[in-house]
Amino acid sequence: MLRSLPYREKRRSPRFELNLPLEYRFMNSSDISAGMVVNGSEGGLFVRSIDNIPVGTKLVIAVLFPDDCELADFQALAEVVRTEGRQKGQIGYRYGLQLVQMNKEDYLKLQRLLDMQARRNPEDDIQDLADYGNINLKRRAFVP
Repeated sequence: MLRSLPYREKRRSPRFELNLPLEYRFMNSSDISAGMVVNGSEGGLFVRSIDNIPVGTKLVIAVLFPDDCELADFQALAEVVRTEGRQKGQIGYRYGLQLVQMNKEDYLKLQRLLDMQARRNPEDDIQDLADYGNINLKRRAFVP
């Protein structure tokens, strides 16, 4: 009789659901694209985008927060380390991004966000859906 082995998490840091808008640009480019952060940890983010981005691509990213949020946007240099093609019934692609470089202030913002998510009450998700429409996506995190 075959027995399944217990699942062993390979990540160094716990992953938390985030559902936040993301702006990104390719290195040495000023063209900004948009995506959505699905979840994340101290080491990386899982994002969705309509762009087909190959593994190994380096991106400058900015995670955005609603204007009335106590947290401020943060930026980082990230590398695409995993891609998932289009899923049936879904638009776009999904990517695993490894955070390659962040300044200390932005790293502390990410840690604070993850700490807040770790203490989060799942019932708050209902309010988040109501607040989601208040995110100002016309605001740009990157200054040309």
